[in-house]
Amino acid sequence: MFGNGKEHSKPANRSTGAAPASGGVNTIDAHTTIKGDVEAGGDIRIDGKLIGNLSCRAKVIIGETGHVDGDIDCDQALVEGTYTGNIVVRELLTIKDTARLSGSIRASKMAVGSGSLIDGRCTITGSAEITSAPPKPLPKPEKETKSTNGVSVGA
Repeated sequence: MFGNGKEHSKPANRSTGAAPASGGVNTIDAHTTIKGDVEAGGDIRIDGKLIGNLSCRAKVIIGETGHVDGDIDCDQALVEGTYTGNIVVRELLTIKDTARLSGSIRASKMAVGSGSLIDGRCTITGSAEITSAPPKPLPKPEKETKSTNGVSVGA
C-alpha cells in the first residue's frame, strides 16, 4: 500500500551493538563494587570489586585493579589483580606477574608469571574434565611435630 512497489529484504545480519547469542563481554569497572553471586554467559572483566561467587561459561579476567572475594567456576581465567577463594578453571588459567591469589586452585592447565604470589592449594589436572566441585581441604598430619632449634621432628 505504501512504498514504491519494490520488495525490501531485511539487511543481512548487521551489527546492532547487541550482545551475541553466546553472551557478550561484561565489565565491572574500577569504581564498581558488586555484592552477591554473578552468572555470566560470556566473557567478564573485573576491574572493580566482586564479593560473591562467579559462574562463567567463558573467560574471566581479573584486571590489575580488580579484586574478587568468592568462588569462581569458569572455562578460562586470566588473573592480574587480587583473588581470594576457590577457583575451578576447565581450560587455561593464566596468572600474571601482578596477581595475588589466596585459596584453592583447580585447573586443566596453568601459566604463572614470575612475580605473582599464590597462597593455597593448587591442582593441575592436564585434562579438561574438571568438575566444578572445589578441591578437598588438605589432610591434617597424623603425628604432631615439635620444633627444636628451628628443626621439626616427629613426636
